[in-house]
Amino acid sequence: MVDDTTHARLRRAAALVHAIPGARLTISTDERDVVVVGERVSPEPGVVGCSPCRFRSAVAHAHARHISGRAVSLRGLPAGTHLDLTLHPGDAGHLIDGDLVQTRISDRWIALTATTLSPIDASAAVLDAGLDARSLRIHHDDRLEVTLIHIDLRRNDAAMAADLLADLGRARTACAVHELIGQMPTTDVRR
Repeated sequence: MVDDTTHARLRRAAALVHAIPGARLTISTDERDVVVVGERVSPEPGVVGCSPCRFRSAVAHAHARHISGRAVSLRGLPAGTHLDLTLHPGDAGHLIDGDLVQTRISDRWIALTATTLSPIDASAAVLDAGLDARSLRIHHDDRLEVTLIHIDLRRNDAAMAADLLADLGRARTACAVHELIGQMPTTDVRR
């Protein structure tokens, strides 16, 4: 069974690998690769290969099962199996830090990250962090219930692009904090 944290990581990874042209995602345990996601992948025997679209659809289906209270597993792995998710953003992109990616899409350079917060909650997290959200763009994937936050680097000079990347990194951190707070159990403090 996939725990809540791993489930959220899979949803964010599915959104990113689907949004980034040429990206690949490798999901592995401590012993072996389990799934390789990307266009025209040729995985080793025993490893499932699929396209980003198919993976997004599978994760969205698993998400629907998960939120309805049904158990979800990945390829029959036992509950508690640690999964490593490694995103390779393709030839035109690179990981800046963790799941913050800079890549080329068509004729423009963008940087993006993903959160399981709704667009409203992601915007609130960004504003709570004191960031100017005017340069950030938000796209919500309804099936995955993941919000992509991105910035367009095309029209900016190098110094401004560095500032925007730093802002996106702070936005990602603010969203991660809000995600963690949302996972904390509520406690009745009345005596």
